[in-house]
Amino acid sequence: MENEILTENELANYLSISPDELDEIIQKDTREKISLKNGTNSWDTYRFIPYTNFNGEKRFLKSEIKKWLNINLVCKSYIELPPVK
Repeated sequence: MENEILTENELANYLSISPDELDEIIQKDTREKISLKNGTNSWDTYRFIPYTNFNGEKRFLKSEIKKWLNINLVCKSYIELPPVK
């Protein structure tokens, strides 16, 4: 299902990384967003891992994660990830 919604643990499993590694990626993105913020919430598309908060928990749309992976892997990847399952 292309529009499958993933939890943090499901996404970590999909990426073949630990939940702690995923949390590190999200924290790094958050720190970078804060340092770049100049009165706007607009950033380059797919520069940061795409997610939304739902009832206090992060949720990830699998189709958006695939786009994020493709763009970041083509751009010499800012993180090392194994092949997508």
